[in-house]
Amino acid sequence: MKDHEIENFAHELANQLPAQPPEADRVRRRFVVDRIWAEGQRYRALRVHVDDAEFLASHTRPGQYLTFQCGSEDPRFLVIANAPGADEEHWEFLIDLDSDLGETIEQLREGHHVCLSPAEGAGYPADDLAGASVLIFTTGAGVASVRPVLQYWRLDPDRAPANVAVYYGESERDDFAYVQEFADWRAHGARVFQAIENLPEPEEGYRYVQHAFDAHDPELEDALVFVSGAPVMMELVIGKLLRLGVAPEHIHLNV
Repeated sequence: MKDHEIENFAHELANQLPAQPPEADRVRRRFVVDRIWAEGQRYRALRVHVDDAEFLASHTRPGQYLTFQCGSEDPRFLVIANAPGADEEHWEFLIDLDSDLGETIEQLREGHHVCLSPAEGAGYPADDLAGASVLIFTTGAGVASVRPVLQYWRLDPDRAPANVAVYYGESERDDFAYVQEFADWRAHGARVFQAIENLPEPEEGYRYVQHAFDAHDPELEDALVFVSGAPVMMELVIGKLLRLGVAPEHIHLNV
C-alpha cells in the first residue's frame, strides 16, 4: 500500500461506526442491575441480570456491543464486558465516569432497571487461533472490548492463540480497570504492557501503547491485531502496523 492509501485506510477503519445509530429502532427490554463496583478511579462496572434466553443467545462473539439506556437518557452503545458463556445469566459493562453517561451512572443503584437491546456487531474473531499470534491494543474504556476476548480464551484454551500481547493505556496509573485480572491474563499466556500518559517523574515506563509495542518488538508475520479505544490511538497504531507489513485483513475492530 502507498502511504496515502495507508493513511486513508487507517483513518476509515479507526472511525468506523455501527450501521445504525444507537437511537434507531431496536427491540429493547428492562433488566435489573444487581451489582455495581469501582474499577480504578475512573470507571464504574455494572452487572445486569439478563433473564431472557433470546437476548443471551444473541451474544456469540467477544467484543459485541448493544444499546444501553438508563432512565430518560438517550440510548447509547456499550460493549458487553464479559465473554459469551462466562456467565449464563449476566452481562457486565464498564462506564467511564468522565463520559456523558458517567453522571447518570453515579446515581444508579443496585436493584434499579436499565434498558438493553440484544447484542450486535461483529465482535472479534477469537476462534480457531491455535498457533497464531495476536496483538491487542486498547486505551481507556476500550479495555471492556478486549477483556471478554481474554476471558473467552481462558474458558476454552483450545481456541487460544500461542502468543498474546496486550498493550493497554490510561491517562493515570490509578485509572486502569480490571487490574485484579492482570495476573490471570499473564498466567494464561498473555504479556501485558501498561502505558501511562501522565507518567510521573522520575518513573520509567511507557507513555503510549505505541511505545510499549516498540520496546516489545513482537513478531508480526501472520499476526492478528485487535484494536479498541480512542480513534486517534487506533489510527496511529493501524497506520504503524500497515507500514510494518501487517496485512489490512488481519486488523480487526469489534464493529
